[in-house]
Amino acid sequence: MCIGQKGLLKTYDAGKTWARFDTDSTRGVWAGHLLDSNNAWTMVYSGYVRRTTNSGSSWQWSTADTFGFELRDINFIDEHWGFIVGALGEVFQTYDGGSTWDLRPSVTQNDLNSIYS
Repeated sequence: MCIGQKGLLKTYDAGKTWARFDTDSTRGVWAGHLLDSNNAWTMVYSGYVRRTTNSGSSWQWSTADTFGFELRDINFIDEHWGFIVGALGEVFQTYDGGSTWDLRPSVTQNDLNSIYS
C-alpha cells in the first residue's frame, strides 16, 4: 500500500502493477497502516480515521473524537489494539479496532511524526 495526498495505491503482485485504492473520501490521506490482506486504517487530514475489514471494498469512519488534532501516524499491533501519534506529543490509543480512541498522557510536547510497534 502506498499513501499520498490524492489517496492510496495497492498491489497484488509484489509491486509489478498498482491500482488506485478507493477510500471513499474526498479528503487527502495523511497516513495509514495495513495489518493484513483485509484490515487497514487510514487517517485523512483534520484527524479523521477510517477502517476497512474487507480489503478496501468498503470503509467505515471512526466515531472517535480525534477531529481537529494534527495527527501524523497510525499503527496497529493486531485488529483491536492501535495507536495514533501527532503534533505536540499527542498519543491516542484504541482497544476496539479504532471505533473509539482515548487521548493518553504524553511525556513530551514535541511533535511525534511516526510510530512503529
